[in-house]
Amino acid sequence: MEIDTGSSLTIMSWTMLKKAVPNLSRHKLKVPDLYLSDYQGNRIPVLGQGTFQVQFKSFNGLLPVTVVGRVLQSLLDLDWFQSLGLGMTGINTIHDESTEELLKEFEDIFSTGPVTPDKPDESVCICVDYKCTINKALQQSAYPVPIKATVAEPLHWLLSKKAKWTWGRAEAAAFAVVKRLLSEDTFLVQYNQTLPLVLTCDTSPFGVGAILSHHVSNGTETPIAYYSRNLSAAEWNYSQMDHEGLAAVAGIKCFHEYLYGCDFEIITDHKPLLGLLAGDQPTPALLSPQMTHWTIFLMAYSYRLIHRPVLEALHVGHPGIVRKKYLARSYVWWPNMDREIEECVATCKSCQESRPAPPEVPAKEWERPQAPWSRVHIDFAGPVHGQVFMVVVDAYLKWLEILLMTSTTAEAVIKALLRLFSTHGLPDILVSDNRPQFTAMQFETFLASQGIRHALVTPFHPASNGQVEKMVRSAKEALSRMGPGDWQTQVDHFLLIQHIMPSATTGTSPSELLMGRWLRSPLDRLHSNYSAATPPDSTGKLRHFSIGDRVYAHNYAGGGL
Repeated sequence: MEIDTGSSLTIMSWTMLKKAVPNLSRHKLKVPDLYLSDYQGNRIPVLGQGTFQVQFKSFNGLLPVTVVGRVLQSLLDLDWFQSLGLGMTGINTIHDESTEELLKEFEDIFSTGPVTPDKPDESVCICVDYKCTINKALQQSAYPVPIKATVAEPLHWLLSKKAKWTWGRAEAAAFAVVKRLLSEDTFLVQYNQTLPLVLTCDTSPFGVGAILSHHVSNGTETPIAYYSRNLSAAEWNYSQMDHEGLAAVAGIKCFHEYLYGCDFEIITDHKPLLGLLAGDQPTPALLSPQMTHWTIFLMAYSYRLIHRPVLEALHVGHPGIVRKKYLARSYVWWPNMDREIEECVATCKSCQESRPAPPEVPAKEWERPQAPWSRVHIDFAGPVHGQVFMVVVDAYLKWLEILLMTSTTAEAVIKALLRLFSTHGLPDILVSDNRPQFTAMQFETFLASQGIRHALVTPFHPASNGQVEKMVRSAKEALSRMGPGDWQTQVDHFLLIQHIMPSATTGTSPSELLMGRWLRSPLDRLHSNYSAATPPDSTGKLRHFSIGDRVYAHNYAGGGL
């Protein structure tokens, strides 16, 4: 088993436990209300908890064990220490070995050979596993804060008595970056005692740094001041945990005048630090002397320690998927990084609310019906000059009907459709949008009683009801150009022209398709074929009478002549 002083449970896999206790069955385990996950956020299935007989040296008794379903390394927590007579006594030995010897001994760990992780789309991604402790190209902070100590490390090395003076490309680049950092506008804001304070801390292989910021109302953090310094010779030997704690303590000491007596937040990307320096939790019994000293020091401040993962840190400023991936690849790599970044942006409310609308999908064309008045599209047009019209379009003929509506209730729509059905007959399908009049129970019952199938189109998407929407648009344009006068007369004139106008789809006028003949209009009177040489009259042929001819006369007034 592996000793884990930071674990609060002794954990053992079911496979390992069955080897130790072959006759054990799962129903003997107590199912706890417990959720476990690793540092990558992957859930660890908990099968149960129980007490088991443990024998070690002089101890022979029952100790608690949490059983998990995954095959994991068994962990031994501090609860077993006292019973088993174990203890943490500190560092036993220290060996002074050169870097070359470590590289040779652990060649597989510090190898820079390429690796090819599998990607969901089966494409090839070549990554190189450079270690920050060896490769200076990645000796940067995992959290993107301006740490002068890291940037200026080649210049600090020149100040060492053991260093040989040399001015190369690395030193010149470091000098240029430091000069730019000192001269550029860093968008600092003035301190405001009414705004919440946030202290973001981090460490690198060469130094520690911190940013003091205000948490403003729009959810962002605006910096007040920056701080960084390089590590001393003794601090170089600290563990990673102590380096992270040193960054927090150094930042608080630097900004003591701002933080003392105020409530503030400390942001760290090192999650294990939450169990050691969190002010709202008990201090662990076993700590390094340095960590114990810092715990006592922090008791004088009112703070809340918050873990901000690297993924959250990369999302500061909402850079979007492409730029966030580019930023992440400049600092870190982990399995499924691209997928997790995409999920992070997809679940961010601010990113989704501000993103542009996706490209519109072309509307699916309706199939052309095989007979007149088979599928009919209806919709409302207006108000136009205070009037509302119902537009009815036959999909086969492109025949248009416009009805002036004094009411738009379901009952009024039914009466208007009945007048049309009395002339054209019943359609097979009636297409409409989701207006309340068209989805009312009264309207649906009417269509069902007539054997008409009702097809609804997508709400707020007029293009899906394409036939009628084009007619509605042209009808609205025509109605808006009409002047004052009787609306029904003007609509009738417009419909006559529309019925005799050849359709761009069929090449034939709707009247010819419906009635098999051309409807005459005032325009036809301009043609010579419809103009007689002499105007017709009702007199007929003249009759001639002679004196003495007997005739009958009709007395319309009544009585005698």
